[in-house]
Amino acid sequence: MIFIIHSLNMLDDAIALEKELVIECYIPGRDTNQKQDGDKILFDNLEAMKKCDPNNVYCIWDGDSFGTVFDMGMAYALGFQIIPWKLGKDKHWKRFFQQKINDKSRIDHETEYTKKYFKEK
Repeated sequence: MIFIIHSLNMLDDAIALEKELVIECYIPGRDTNQKQDGDKILFDNLEAMKKCDPNNVYCIWDGDSFGTVFDMGMAYALGFQIIPWKLGKDKHWKRFFQQKINDKSRIDHETEYTKKYFKEK
């Protein structure tokens, strides 16, 4: 299973990515109860993330969502490979992902998605 980190307002983008990947994905906005306490949401996301493929965690972020930042931090702390799919306005995260892609010792492959993302930006 693939985990798709995403901003809640970008749930449709996450569902569209799942269809494109043609594999079962864990999408927090759909699969985690968003009406519970924030700490519980983060814990549930962490537990789900631990059960997913550590080499393919996708990120769809609007540049504002703090929950998305927490999920990216959890994935990073677990040593998971984060693949930027769609990132908003935050230049620091864009530089972080670009550095990981350029440093082949930190990432095992460059995907068509990362090539597309950085070509367009």
